[in-house]
Amino acid sequence: MKRRSILLLLLLALSVTTMAQEVREEKTAITYRPRGYFGYVEASGGAVGWPFLGVSTSHGFRFNPKLFVGGGMSLNTEGLSLFSNVRYNFTPKQTSPFLDGKLGCNVWCIDSPEYITLSVGVTHQFDSKWGLSFSMGYIQQDSEKGWAMHLGFEF
Repeated sequence: MKRRSILLLLLLALSVTTMAQEVREEKTAITYRPRGYFGYVEASGGAVGWPFLGVSTSHGFRFNPKLFVGGGMSLNTEGLSLFSNVRYNFTPKQTSPFLDGKLGCNVWCIDSPEYITLSVGVTHQFDSKWGLSFSMGYIQQDSEKGWAMHLGFEF
């Protein structure tokens, strides 16, 4: 009887033991540049025949993690400009180089109202809602050509 009790206790103990399993929490991948509304504000500085300072804002639609199309306005030392804007991110990753182009007109200048900027830069998204960008490039405003640097806040 004693032997049987020990055997039953041993079998019960072996059957109750559990196997440890590793619990993996699946991390949901963050989409750094989701489809939908996208906007940013930039502070700019450079030289267009003379020192140039300005601030601009662009708002529009991001069709995929790489392509943004929108419009905006710029207030700078030359006046107020309205423009269309296209930005292409080369990768959908958190940090991505991009190419940005703006084409529009200066509202206050009648002689030669063109406003063109082409810039290359890098953006870093902190999450799907906001990020920072830095770019440098060409600017043409009112028949004057030069260069500009842009520091932006994306939302």
